[in-house]
Amino acid sequence: MLTLNRIGHEVAGRSLFKNISANLGEGVSGLVGPNGVGKTTLAKILAGEVMPTEGRVISQGRVIILAQKAERGGETLGEYLADVWEPPETVASLIQDLIAPLNLERRLVELSGGEWVRARLAKALAVGPAYLILDEPTNDLDREGRDLVLRFVREAPMGLLIISHDREVLAEVDRIYELSNQGLSLYGGDFEFYEGARAHERAGAESNLEKLKAAEKTAAREREDKIQRQEKRQRVAAAKAEDSGIPKILLGARKRRAQKTMSKIEVRESQNVRAAESAVDGAWGELKTDPFLRLDFEGARVPAGKVLAAAEAFNFRFNGAQRTLWPEPLTFQISGPSRWQLSGANGTGKSTLLKLLLGQRVPGDSAGRLELRAKDVCSLDQRYGDLNPELSVLQNVQENSRFAEVELRNELAFYGFTGEQVFQKVRALSGGETLKASLARMFLGARIPELIVLDEPTNNLDLAGLRLLEKALRDFKGAILLVSHDRAFADELGITDRLELRKA
Repeated sequence: MLTLNRIGHEVAGRSLFKNISANLGEGVSGLVGPNGVGKTTLAKILAGEVMPTEGRVISQGRVIILAQKAERGGETLGEYLADVWEPPETVASLIQDLIAPLNLERRLVELSGGEWVRARLAKALAVGPAYLILDEPTNDLDREGRDLVLRFVREAPMGLLIISHDREVLAEVDRIYELSNQGLSLYGGDFEFYEGARAHERAGAESNLEKLKAAEKTAAREREDKIQRQEKRQRVAAAKAEDSGIPKILLGARKRRAQKTMSKIEVRESQNVRAAESAVDGAWGELKTDPFLRLDFEGARVPAGKVLAAAEAFNFRFNGAQRTLWPEPLTFQISGPSRWQLSGANGTGKSTLLKLLLGQRVPGDSAGRLELRAKDVCSLDQRYGDLNPELSVLQNVQENSRFAEVELRNELAFYGFTGEQVFQKVRALSGGETLKASLARMFLGARIPELIVLDEPTNNLDLAGLRLLEKALRDFKGAILLVSHDRAFADELGITDRLELRKA
C-alpha cells in the first residue's frame, strides 16, 4: 500500500499540484496526464527522491522508481546485475529472459536505451521492492522489448505504478489515475474504460460550458434591453413634463428618482452579468486542459505515381565492419501518398537507413542505389537533431518558417508555447516540449513536404498530443516513412507497406 496524504508541490514559486490524496493499492496502476503537469515529479515524491512542499507519503515497504533518464555508472553490466544471480523463484524465468540478449562485459554507458531498460527491470525484480514505479518503460524498446515489458507488468509480484502514454501498456493496468489541472482523478479500469469515461466526462463539461455561455449572452442582452427601456421611459416622461406646467422643483425631483432607478437597474443587471461571466470562467476551469497541436498540411498532395524515394540492391558496411549491415540488399520504392513502416529489432539499422536516405553522413561504404527524389522532405529523429539547443524555441522555428514573427507566435501557442515561453532555450525544455518544438519547426516550415520521415515520434508525446498527431498525419496527403514499435500508432496511420530489416 502506498498512500498520498494531501500532497502539494511548488517549483520556483509556481504550484505544480496541490491537495492530492490517493491510496495506491495492490496490482497495477497507470498514471497519465499532459506533458508538464508534474507526473514525474509526483513519482519522485512517492519514491522519496523529492520532498513535497506539503503533505506526506506513507509507504509499507521500499519504493523504487525507474526513471526515464537514469544516471549510469562506470561499472560493467555484470557488476550492475550482481543482485540478480540468485533471484526469487517466482521471477527467475522473467529475469533470465530480460538479460539473455545482453553482453555482461559491456559498460553501462555503452548500452542502448532498450538494453538499459532491460537491465534495470531485471535488477528491480531481483531487489524486490514493495512498490515499483516505471516512468515511460517502453520508450526506446523494439517489439521484443515491448512484449517483455508487457509480460513484466503481468507477472511482477510487487505493486506497480506505470507512467505511460503507451496504449498497449495501459490496456494491462487495473486502474488509471489522471493528473491534470484539476488534480488527481481515479478511473477504475484499463485504457478502454478510461477513454470512455473521459469522453463522457468531457462531453458533460463542454455541454455545461455551452449552457453557461448562452446564459452569459442572455444576461448581457437583458441588461442592455432594460437600460434602453428605462432610458426611453425617462425621455418620454421628460417630454410630457415640459408640456404639463409642473413646477421645476417637482420636475427635478422626478428626474432624480428616474436617475436612481436607472442606477439600480445598472447595478442589478451588471451584477447578473458578472455572475454569469464568473460561472463561465468556473466552467472553463472545470475542463481538464489538454495540449493543442494544430498541424496544417493543406495543399500537400502527391500524385499516385510519383516516386519519392527508392533503393535498388542497396547495402551498407560501417567502417571497420567485416560484414554488411543487412544480410540481403534492400530494394523498395516509395511513391504517391503511401504510408511505409520500417520495422525490425533494435540494431537492425532502421535509423541508419533513414540517415543515409536523408543524405546525412554515416562513416562507411555503400553498394547499390539509394536515392531521395521528393522535392521537399521533413524529418523527425529520436534526438531532435533539427533543433539547436542553444537557441530559443522561436529562433529555431523562425529559421525555416513561412510565417512573420507575430503570426508565428500565434501559431506556436497551438503547440503549447505561449507568451514568454517562446523565448525558452531548447536545452531547458522537457522531452515532450522538445518534441513539440521539433514538430512546430517541421509543420510551420517554409514549404509543405511531399514526404515526412518519422523516427519513433511517439516517445515523448502525451495521450492528447498523440491523438492530435495521429489525426494530422492521417489528413496528410503526401507520403510517410515511419519507424515505430507502437502498434496502435502505426495502425492509426493506415500503414500501406512494410519493410522489415534483419541484422546480418
